[in-house]
Amino acid sequence: MKVTYRIFHGRDFVKADVNGRVDLEASKEALRSLMQDSDVPPDRRMLLDLRDAKCEMSVTDVYWLVEAMVVERLKFADRTAILALCSEARDLADFMGTAGGNRGLKIRAFADEEEARQWLGDADDEGATEKNMVVR
Repeated sequence: MKVTYRIFHGRDFVKADVNGRVDLEASKEALRSLMQDSDVPPDRRMLLDLRDAKCEMSVTDVYWLVEAMVVERLKFADRTAILALCSEARDLADFMGTAGGNRGLKIRAFADEEEARQWLGDADDEGATEKNMVVR
């Protein structure tokens, strides 16, 4: 079975203020808008590419973004891979996966784009039960 997914870049949903700190309300609203986009494939899998995201974000900010995802659960992806390269962003992505996994979302953080794409293409959910659950 061929699985399709949509790629969103950090600039699509991570919004920053003039000081470079995340604008949480604008980011949550951008995330909601993405979920209402008709281009999200029917099997609802997404790759959130944060390699170009440039803003300061705290664990609390990430938690509230996950909460926004939980509220939009019916519109949100069946499975979401987060691609983050630097260690700080990867740690936040791992936390996002854990927080989302605790709320029933399938999110997993990756440093390698090919591994992320492979996980998104898996037909079963085995990969979603590993240590690094990823937000969906």
